[in-house]
Amino acid sequence: VTIGVLLYPTLVVSFFKMLACERDLLDGEHKDDMYLMADLEVVCFRGLHLDYVLGIGIPVGLLYVIGMPLYMLLLMHHVIKHVDTEHHDSVQYRFGILMAGFKEKHYAWEILVTVRKAIMSLIATFGIVLGPDGQLYFAILAIGFFICVHVANTPYHGNMLNNLELWNLLIVFISLYFGILFLLEKIENDLATPVAITLLCLQGGFVLYCVFHIIEDGNIFRKKSNTAPAIAIKKIRKKPTRVSPSDRLKKKVNLV
Repeated sequence: VTIGVLLYPTLVVSFFKMLACERDLLDGEHKDDMYLMADLEVVCFRGLHLDYVLGIGIPVGLLYVIGMPLYMLLLMHHVIKHVDTEHHDSVQYRFGILMAGFKEKHYAWEILVTVRKAIMSLIATFGIVLGPDGQLYFAILAIGFFICVHVANTPYHGNMLNNLELWNLLIVFISLYFGILFLLEKIENDLATPVAITLLCLQGGFVLYCVFHIIEDGNIFRKKSNTAPAIAIKKIRKKPTRVSPSDRLKKKVNLV
């Protein structure tokens, strides 16, 4: 499950690239022919490309692009239905990457995150037909929609996780918005460099903030953990207790 979730965006992009074609590139009798955007020498849905689409593209689309989110939803629904709580140890061990951090009523929120990845991959591939400005418009629309959905539901446990996800979406939204301004040359040349540096600082600051919290959570986990590595680290870091001379004398007297 973990490997499937991590590889999902990459495979979705590969699937859409296999189907992303463009027509009206040539005049004459080949005007209606469509050519693969990834390789304009390949004619779409003919010969070798058709074999790839039928043999690889359609199975991947049905079994993975569409099938994996549905499988994840059915799997988590089955787990929730047959286990008292998703905090059960066996559930956390097997499906922690899908359900950890979310509230009980939002146990399937990872499905929405997966759909968001698929939509952004779709815009990044098929959006080439619309041009850079069209891609940015649809990307901003999609991110804006998911921001509203997140604010309306706040699916994570605790305000920190909800705020992190919200800031993540907002920074992407702001970056895309200023990307349109740069593309349309609405920003003056004198302000272009300061705006770009500000955006980079904003993104870099958010990354450092996330890294800081990851390290902090790791330290908290090691302090509370009873695993063998954690216990060994505690013993190494444990300061030796100093014994005063009076205590040593008392021990000798007691021994006598």
